[in-house]
Amino acid sequence: MKDTGEIQKVAMKDDTAKGKVILNKTDKSSGEPLKGVEFELRDSKGKVLETLKTDAAGHAESKLYEIAAFKNGKYDTAIKYYLVETKTLDGYTLDQTKHEVTFAYADDSTPVVEVTFNLTNEKPEVPETPSTPDVPQSHEETKVSDAPKTGDNTNIWLPILLLLISTGGMAGLYISRKKIRKQ
Repeated sequence: MKDTGEIQKVAMKDDTAKGKVILNKTDKSSGEPLKGVEFELRDSKGKVLETLKTDAAGHAESKLYEIAAFKNGKYDTAIKYYLVETKTLDGYTLDQTKHEVTFAYADDSTPVVEVTFNLTNEKPEVPETPSTPDVPQSHEETKVSDAPKTGDNTNIWLPILLLLISTGGMAGLYISRKKIRKQ
């Protein structure tokens, strides 16, 4: 190094660990990989950072992202990301789960922290179309029988007799009062 008398400038930057999302998408019942399923990787405010699309092996990987906020070159707080399925294959149910992604900081010597999601999709059960019912066969007319027995053994003639006696008594009382008033 020569002494030129000029001030030398040196820019230094600390490389911090980065994070990557790895995704595997399969059919729930058969285990077959699902190609063409789309996901969005979003930041904590919901901003879309990247769209991931699964390949023929049902696999997708994100770019590298910051795993945490660093203060004075040291790990301070983790950064949260969210993985959301936005498009699925025809015949499958869209998984609307918002998967939280937090990269676990190990140490300064780990250059890339990977978080793997093994997700499945299922086909909804399609109910069978019911068969057309047979034409009902005609039945003999149902005959109405006597009223059903309800367990009430009240004799109907007793209340009728009491009603007639009380009506007669009231009529007799009314007539006798009318005669008393005339006198």
